[in-house]
Amino acid sequence: PKSSKRAPAVPSPLRPGVYGPDEIKEAFQRLDSNQDGFLDFNELRSLLLRGSGTSNSFSDKQLRIIFRCVDRDNDSRVEFDEFVDWVYGKDAKSHKEKWEDTFLAFAGRDDRLSEAEFLQLMEASRLLDDAFDEEQASRVFSASCKQGEECLDPSGCSKAIARIAKRKGVKKALVIKRIAECEGPLRHSDYLD
Repeated sequence: PKSSKRAPAVPSPLRPGVYGPDEIKEAFQRLDSNQDGFLDFNELRSLLLRGSGTSNSFSDKQLRIIFRCVDRDNDSRVEFDEFVDWVYGKDAKSHKEKWEDTFLAFAGRDDRLSEAEFLQLMEASRLLDDAFDEEQASRVFSASCKQGEECLDPSGCSKAIARIAKRKGVKKALVIKRIAECEGPLRHSDYLD
Protein backbone atom coordinates (compact mmCIF):
# COMPACT_ATOMS: atom_id res chain seq x y z
CA PRO A 1 0.00 0.00 0.00
CA LYS A 2 1.09 3.50 -0.77
CA SER A 3 1.91 5.86 2.06
CA SER A 4 -0.64 8.58 2.69
CA LYS A 5 2.03 10.99 3.88
CA ARG A 6 2.15 14.22 1.96
CA ALA A 7 5.11 16.48 1.38
CA PRO A 8 4.85 19.80 3.18
CA ALA A 9 3.16 22.55 1.21
CA VAL A 10 5.55 24.68 -0.80
CA PRO A 11 4.81 28.37 -0.33
CA SER A 12 3.65 30.19 -3.42
CA PRO A 13 5.11 33.59 -4.33
CA LEU A 14 1.49 34.62 -5.06
CA ARG A 15 -0.48 35.34 -1.90
CA PRO A 16 -4.17 34.39 -1.73
CA GLY A 17 -6.18 37.20 -0.25
CA VAL A 18 -3.85 39.64 -1.97
CA TYR A 19 -4.78 38.22 -5.38
CA GLY A 20 -8.31 37.30 -6.39
CA PRO A 21 -9.33 34.56 -8.83
CA ASP A 22 -9.08 36.87 -11.85
CA GLU A 23 -5.52 37.97 -10.95
CA ILE A 24 -4.48 34.34 -10.42
CA LYS A 25 -5.93 33.36 -13.81
CA GLU A 26 -4.13 36.27 -15.48
CA ALA A 27 -0.85 35.33 -13.77
CA PHE A 28 -1.23 31.74 -14.99
CA GLN A 29 -1.89 32.91 -18.55
CA ARG A 30 1.15 35.23 -18.47
CA LEU A 31 3.38 32.41 -17.22
CA ASP A 32 2.07 30.03 -19.89
CA SER A 33 4.50 31.38 -22.50
CA ASN A 34 3.63 28.81 -25.19
CA GLN A 35 -0.13 29.24 -24.53
CA ASP A 36 -0.81 25.49 -24.31
CA GLY A 37 -2.95 25.86 -21.17
CA PHE A 38 -0.35 24.31 -18.87
CA LEU A 39 2.85 25.34 -17.11
CA ASP A 40 5.88 23.22 -17.84
CA PHE A 41 8.93 23.11 -15.58
CA ASN A 42 10.65 26.06 -17.28
CA GLU A 43 7.56 28.28 -17.06
CA LEU A 44 7.05 27.63 -13.33
CA ARG A 45 10.81 27.86 -12.78
CA SER A 46 10.72 31.37 -14.22
CA LEU A 47 8.09 32.44 -11.67
CA LEU A 48 9.98 30.89 -8.77
CA LEU A 49 13.27 32.52 -9.66
CA ARG A 50 11.62 35.86 -10.28
CA GLY A 51 9.59 35.60 -7.06
CA SER A 52 12.61 34.63 -4.97
CA GLY A 53 14.24 38.02 -5.51
CA THR A 54 17.57 36.56 -6.59
CA SER A 55 18.46 34.00 -9.23
CA ASN A 56 20.48 31.99 -6.72
CA SER A 57 17.77 31.48 -4.07
CA PHE A 58 16.78 28.01 -5.30
CA SER A 59 19.01 25.19 -6.49
CA ASP A 60 17.88 23.18 -9.51
CA LYS A 61 17.00 20.29 -7.19
CA GLN A 62 14.82 22.55 -5.05
CA LEU A 63 13.10 23.87 -8.17
CA ARG A 64 12.41 20.29 -9.34
CA ILE A 65 11.01 19.36 -5.92
CA ILE A 66 8.68 22.36 -5.97
CA PHE A 67 7.54 21.57 -9.51
CA ARG A 68 6.77 17.97 -8.57
CA CYS A 69 4.81 19.14 -5.52
CA VAL A 70 2.70 21.50 -7.61
CA ASP A 71 2.22 18.90 -10.41
CA ARG A 72 -0.16 16.71 -8.38
CA ASP A 73 -1.06 14.26 -11.16
CA ASN A 74 2.58 13.82 -12.16
CA ASP A 75 2.04 14.44 -15.86
CA SER A 76 5.02 16.84 -16.13
CA ARG A 77 2.82 19.88 -16.53
CA VAL A 78 0.90 22.08 -14.11
CA GLU A 79 -2.77 22.52 -14.87
CA PHE A 80 -4.64 25.64 -13.81
CA ASP A 81 -6.42 23.80 -10.95
CA GLU A 82 -3.06 22.53 -9.62
CA PHE A 83 -1.70 26.07 -9.81
CA VAL A 84 -4.70 27.46 -7.88
CA ASP A 85 -4.37 24.74 -5.23
CA TRP A 86 -0.71 25.69 -4.85
CA VAL A 87 -1.45 29.40 -4.59
CA TYR A 88 -4.07 28.70 -1.92
CA GLY A 89 -1.73 26.39 0.00
CA LYS A 90 -3.53 23.07 -0.41
CA ASP A 91 -1.54 20.00 0.63
CA ALA A 92 1.22 19.12 -1.80
CA LYS A 93 1.66 15.59 -3.09
CA SER A 94 4.29 13.23 -1.77
CA HIS A 95 7.37 12.39 -3.84
CA LYS A 96 7.65 9.19 -5.85
CA GLU A 97 11.28 8.65 -5.05
CA LYS A 98 13.48 11.28 -3.44
CA TRP A 99 16.44 10.32 -5.60
CA GLU A 100 14.51 11.35 -8.73
CA ASP A 101 14.69 15.01 -7.72
CA THR A 102 18.49 14.81 -7.60
CA PHE A 103 18.49 12.87 -10.88
CA LEU A 104 16.43 15.60 -12.57
CA ALA A 105 18.64 18.38 -11.18
CA PHE A 106 21.72 16.78 -12.75
CA ALA A 107 19.86 15.89 -15.97
CA GLY A 108 19.01 19.44 -17.04
CA ARG A 109 16.39 20.25 -19.68
CA ASP A 110 16.20 16.84 -21.33
CA ASP A 111 15.43 14.90 -18.09
CA ARG A 112 18.08 12.33 -19.06
CA LEU A 113 21.61 11.86 -17.75
CA SER A 114 24.52 11.83 -20.14
CA GLU A 115 27.56 9.84 -19.02
CA ALA A 116 29.30 13.04 -17.87
CA GLU A 117 26.22 14.08 -15.84
CA PHE A 118 26.00 10.58 -14.34
CA LEU A 119 29.65 10.74 -13.27
CA GLN A 120 29.05 14.19 -11.73
CA LEU A 121 26.10 12.73 -9.83
CA MET A 122 28.22 9.82 -8.59
CA GLU A 123 30.97 12.17 -7.38
CA ALA A 124 28.60 14.68 -5.76
CA SER A 125 26.77 11.82 -3.99
CA ARG A 126 30.07 10.54 -2.58
CA LEU A 127 29.62 7.18 -4.28
CA LEU A 128 32.99 7.13 -6.04
CA ASP A 129 35.78 5.57 -3.98
CA ASP A 130 38.50 2.92 -4.23
CA ALA A 131 35.89 0.13 -4.41
CA PHE A 132 33.80 1.90 -7.05
CA ASP A 133 35.81 4.24 -9.26
CA GLU A 134 34.97 6.36 -12.30
CA GLU A 135 35.78 3.52 -14.73
CA GLN A 136 33.37 1.17 -12.95
CA ALA A 137 30.75 3.94 -12.83
CA SER A 138 31.08 4.34 -16.61
CA ARG A 139 30.53 0.60 -17.07
CA VAL A 140 27.42 0.72 -14.86
CA PHE A 141 26.17 3.69 -16.89
CA SER A 142 26.62 1.83 -20.20
CA ALA A 143 24.97 -1.34 -18.87
CA SER A 144 21.98 0.66 -17.57
CA CYS A 145 21.26 2.62 -20.77
CA LYS A 146 18.49 1.38 -23.06
CA GLN A 147 19.82 -0.42 -26.12
CA GLY A 148 21.01 2.06 -28.73
CA GLU A 149 20.91 5.05 -26.34
CA GLU A 150 23.74 6.90 -24.62
CA CYS A 151 21.73 8.41 -21.78
CA LEU A 152 19.75 7.35 -18.72
CA ASP A 153 16.12 8.07 -18.01
CA PRO A 154 14.80 7.59 -14.44
CA SER A 155 14.11 3.90 -15.10
CA GLY A 156 17.70 3.36 -16.28
CA CYS A 157 18.98 5.27 -13.28
CA SER A 158 17.01 2.96 -10.99
CA LYS A 159 18.78 0.00 -12.63
CA ALA A 160 22.12 1.77 -12.22
CA ILE A 161 21.40 2.28 -8.51
CA ALA A 162 20.84 -1.47 -8.08
CA ARG A 163 24.06 -2.25 -9.96
CA ILE A 164 26.04 0.26 -7.88
CA ALA A 165 24.76 -1.29 -4.65
CA LYS A 166 25.74 -4.76 -5.87
CA ARG A 167 29.25 -3.63 -6.93
CA LYS A 168 29.83 -1.77 -3.67
CA GLY A 169 28.39 -4.64 -1.60
CA VAL A 170 25.88 -2.36 0.15
CA LYS A 171 22.10 -2.18 0.35
CA LYS A 172 20.32 -0.28 -2.42
CA ALA A 173 18.76 1.94 0.28
CA LEU A 174 22.21 3.33 1.13
CA VAL A 175 22.89 4.30 -2.50
CA ILE A 176 19.43 5.91 -2.73
CA LYS A 177 20.05 7.79 0.51
CA ARG A 178 23.38 9.17 -0.74
CA ILE A 179 21.81 10.33 -3.99
CA ALA A 180 18.74 11.81 -2.26
CA GLU A 181 20.93 13.72 0.22
CA CYS A 182 23.04 15.24 -2.55
CA GLU A 183 22.05 18.85 -3.15
CA GLY A 184 22.72 18.69 -6.85
CA PRO A 185 24.22 21.51 -8.88
CA LEU A 186 23.15 25.04 -7.99
CA ARG A 187 22.53 25.65 -11.69
CA HIS A 188 22.76 23.04 -14.44
CA SER A 189 24.70 24.34 -17.43
CA ASP A 190 21.51 23.97 -19.55
CA TYR A 191 20.04 26.87 -17.58
CA LEU A 192 22.97 29.27 -17.61
CA ASP A 193 22.12 32.30 -19.69
